[in-house]
Amino acid sequence: MITTITSAEDLEEQAGPLEGAQLAEFLRDQVRVRVHVYQMKVAARIGDKYDEEELARLRREVEDLVVVPLPSPKPGPPSPYPVRGAHAAPTAEAMELEKKHLVDVCEAYGEVLSMCNAGVFRAPRATRPKKAAPRQDAPARDLALVGTVFTEDKVDWKVVHVGWSGADKAVVVWYYDTALAGRTGVLEAGMKAFARDVADSRAKGTCPAPLEFSAVREVRAWIRASQEE
Repeated sequence: MITTITSAEDLEEQAGPLEGAQLAEFLRDQVRVRVHVYQMKVAARIGDKYDEEELARLRREVEDLVVVPLPSPKPGPPSPYPVRGAHAAPTAEAMELEKKHLVDVCEAYGEVLSMCNAGVFRAPRATRPKKAAPRQDAPARDLALVGTVFTEDKVDWKVVHVGWSGADKAVVVWYYDTALAGRTGVLEAGMKAFARDVADSRAKGTCPAPLEFSAVREVRAWIRASQEE
């Protein structure tokens, strides 16, 4: 761990027993910690030699450097997890452990992604609320179905209305059981009015018993099958 020296007395005490390469690295650490941790702009050069001239230069520049007050370190960004903050001057061993930890995290994340891609499980994704389908007018070819009579499941049906269904958010075909309508006295005009009101969400009461609705594609298939019989 690097101890940040902040006075000439502390520098003399710490550097006194050191010599050669140990003294040079000790002095260079004081420059490094100010440049990389405290983000200070210093005139002292780190250098890479260990001769007497280099040691004298380092000692002279570091003596001038340690008496300069240290700025308050800038707080890091807030962490979403309760993790220990980074040390001001980590050792080489601590930095290697941190690098290994990051490699392990990246490898584990890669394994999770490979399992997701393989379909083992799917990570949840944020979904946006779906917009309501805009109301659509029935095309002319679908409106032409009104009045068509067809047979499905041994029952005779008649198309009475084609239009938008607010509940189903789609164009649907309304048709009624002609035999049941005759027996119950339900008029076609009343069923047609009910089907129109459904499109505007104005329908009141229950749907007349003979009246039903289905998707356009389904009704067309029934009509085609009825004509082929």
